[in-house]
Amino acid sequence: MKQVLAVLVGVAVGLIAVSASADVDVNFYQISLGSGSGDPQGNPGVTGSAATYLNAFTNAYNGTLSSQTLFLPPEASIWGPGGQYGAELYILTLATNISAGALVGVTRALSYSWDDITYVPYGVTNTYYYPMQSYTQVASLYANPYYTTIINTNAVNGTYNFTQFASLAVDWSPDGSANNPPPEIWDWDEGTCQFRFRQDILSLQIITGDWALTGEQTAVGGYEFGTGYTDGGGGVTTTNLGQFVQTSHVIPEPGSFMLVLLSVVGLAFIRRNQR
Repeated sequence: MKQVLAVLVGVAVGLIAVSASADVDVNFYQISLGSGSGDPQGNPGVTGSAATYLNAFTNAYNGTLSSQTLFLPPEASIWGPGGQYGAELYILTLATNISAGALVGVTRALSYSWDDITYVPYGVTNTYYYPMQSYTQVASLYANPYYTTIINTNAVNGTYNFTQFASLAVDWSPDGSANNPPPEIWDWDEGTCQFRFRQDILSLQIITGDWALTGEQTAVGGYEFGTGYTDGGGGVTTTNLGQFVQTSHVIPEPGSFMLVLLSVVGLAFIRRNQR
């Protein structure tokens, strides 16, 4: 018996725009992508999800992406063979106007709670560093390779934008069909759900100067990242952009949408937290 509802970590007050330093701005968007019919596709591990995500990605850059704080069960559940139907919840982190050649360092921890009091760690706390440099994005029909995107936004002054997403959902597959989720999704006493999923960004840093990346790897999307850095001898400067906490809440709609949370049998938990 599994009792974990996986939802996207979101921002408690919707879209937050933070002036992280004199130049860098950080924004968080909380969204749900996908539909019961499977078109558009929200599950980032299913073909067709890239187009859905990249549309949201573009809207974020254009300043037209809306963010919300509360979600209904159908916005956080996928079903059917391969999880091809339903919707997935995403958090989109966007940092803009970063100097070329800088490192973006991100440390974050995930946890979930059934009562908004006791939070259970989910996975391990990790820290990765991403060079702000040009690379060739690997094209894909899946959203997963676009997990991190680094874009040169100004060839003259060499500024970059840094984007990451996280996505999680309840997986009811292989049960259900298009627009017909398993009935268990609705079978719950309304009004008392306190399930939350939380992301703590423990550190968000911009590192400039003579840094040297350690633990260097190339991600499936084509960008480079590492697990640490050292001073190459010329000195480095670290700017701490702050700590951020995002929490998403999935609730049933009284009289309409209900969900089994505490007596789910065979519920599979999807984790697609990539580097």
